[in-house]
Amino acid sequence: MKHSIKNLCYLLLLLLTGCTAAHKQSLNSPHLLPSTGGIVSIYLNVDQPIQQDHITFDQLELCSDSVWYPLTSIENIRSTNVIKQKLIAVDSVPTGIISKIRFRVEITDQEGNKEVSQHSELSLTEPFELHNGSSQCLFLHGQLHLARPNTPIQTWLTVSPQKAPLTDELLYILCPEIHSIYLARMDQYRIIAAYAVEGEVVEMKLDATKRLLYLLDKKNLLIQRFDTTTQLMTDRIPLPLTESPQGLEISANGDTLFVTDPNNRQVLSINTYNGTLTNSVSVGYDPTRPHFFTHNGTDYLAILSKADQQLIVLDTEDLAPLYSVAAGQSPQDIIYADQSLFVADEFNRQILLFEPETGQIRAKISTNGSPQRFAVDPLNQNILITLQDQHAVTFLPFGQQMTVRKAPCGASPGDLKISNNRQLLFVANQTENQIIVLDLLSQQQISTLTIGATPTVLVIQEP
Repeated sequence: MKHSIKNLCYLLLLLLTGCTAAHKQSLNSPHLLPSTGGIVSIYLNVDQPIQQDHITFDQLELCSDSVWYPLTSIENIRSTNVIKQKLIAVDSVPTGIISKIRFRVEITDQEGNKEVSQHSELSLTEPFELHNGSSQCLFLHGQLHLARPNTPIQTWLTVSPQKAPLTDELLYILCPEIHSIYLARMDQYRIIAAYAVEGEVVEMKLDATKRLLYLLDKKNLLIQRFDTTTQLMTDRIPLPLTESPQGLEISANGDTLFVTDPNNRQVLSINTYNGTLTNSVSVGYDPTRPHFFTHNGTDYLAILSKADQQLIVLDTEDLAPLYSVAAGQSPQDIIYADQSLFVADEFNRQILLFEPETGQIRAKISTNGSPQRFAVDPLNQNILITLQDQHAVTFLPFGQQMTVRKAPCGASPGDLKISNNRQLLFVANQTENQIIVLDLLSQQQISTLTIGATPTVLVIQEP
């Protein structure tokens, strides 16, 4: 009876708003979060590469508790990119048992002639229950070599929910707009799952040894601990006396978390074993971007204070400030590499290089673009820097004071992470809701992952 009333209300809402059929939206359109229900992302996986414009899905509907609900299909940015996975829909669906999907699919040849045009209904290989506030992926698996005009669609297309992933070779992608984390296989360049996150998660850090992912929840003033082996949330660590925590960092041994709270002008250290506050210090006007590093056997915590344009370095034991130095007019990010500290100064289009123990400035390196974020490639001995206005990543070799190359990485490059094992660079393209994959050896783009909302933070887990 409860489900019948819920379903009737949902249908009345659709009629009142005129949403009687599935519609399309572009990749960078905002998504409305459901007041009740969960987010479903639907992907097509194909057995052979295909140009993404040559296969389309529309009139999508999901069956939940025997009621059909229309979905928002994705209007992909027109491209001739060759793909083996395509995002076809992201939408909110009322809670219930998801058992079927129906849609219209069209496949065209190189000249645009229709090879397949079918309306179809498919049952999931395994029905699943969509809970309130959850996030889940569905995968259509297509064997395109079997697709023919008169061939029943069930012979070449199946649909199944996500499965528990293997632990390693994973890329975690935070999408706060839809309260979700997407997981991608780095060896396959494919999204494989999505999980919901509570509150307002603004940052995440991984303890790779213990296989624990820490999520900073700005709204609820706590840190969520996610076990990447079991794919379950295991603990919540409160952040006492904080107002709007923004930055999160973890020590090399995973014993300590560092949190910046810009509104209260403070930095905190948290013991990860018992979740207790070990130290708190007032520093700077708006401390952000905490960065843990070890130099000559000593651990340090570097932070940026953007309001007073300072680089501040603290002792990790008691958070005592060791020094504070000018860090340009618009410091954006900080990283330790090649026995030096580097700060990206966006306004002056330069990288500032500091001596880690004293803060003495060693060099100012022009970037010919607006530097935003850093990553370190230790194998090839390069510092990678995103240039926001150039839509590119530039390379700064260790020991040099000049960037040498630029690699396109899409509009609005955000966070970036390196897979050392596979020598891949993953860059969050925040305008087109994509993750750009670059090969570090050739410095060329080799793949693209499309997700259902703006990616803000990336984390890599590998052996």
